[in-house]
This record gives sequence, C-alpha cells and structure tokens, in this order.
Amino acid sequence: MAEAVAALRAEPGTLLINGSAELLNHLTAHRLVDEYRIMVYPVVIGAGRRLWADGTTADLKLTRSHITTSGVAVLTYVPA
Repeated sequence: MAEAVAALRAEPGTLLINGSAELLNHLTAHRLVDEYRIMVYPVVIGAGRRLWADGTTADLKLTRSHITTSGVAVLTYVPA
C-alpha cells in the first residue's frame, strides 16, 4: 500500500484522508503524510478509538489553528 500511495503523491494534485485511523497509522509509519488537519470537537464521549495506535511516533509542528463559531478547533500540523 505504501508504494501505491508514494506513486500517487508523485502525481499532481492533493490526496485527502477522511476518518481512517488505520490508514493514517500506516501512512504515518511510512512518512507519507505532508500535513495533518485535525478537528477537535467540544464533546466528551468518555470512550472511543484512538487516532494513532500505541507505539506510533511522529514529531509534529503546529502551523495553523482556528476555532470555528461552533467551537471546533481546526489544527494543522506538518512533520517537524
């Protein structure tokens, strides 16, 4: 899968991932993500699935943050 994504990245255009933690972990491990845009909603549910699996590491640098009128924090990170 990493080879296929690397080939797609070489082509013009933008690739987006929406809501796939398993794919995100795979691409992060292979350093195939140029930018992370994470939305944090002001809701507490008490449990849920983690965005990154245990053992996943990525040094990130915050490049932009924005709070929407409904209170959602939109955070943009790039690999450090």
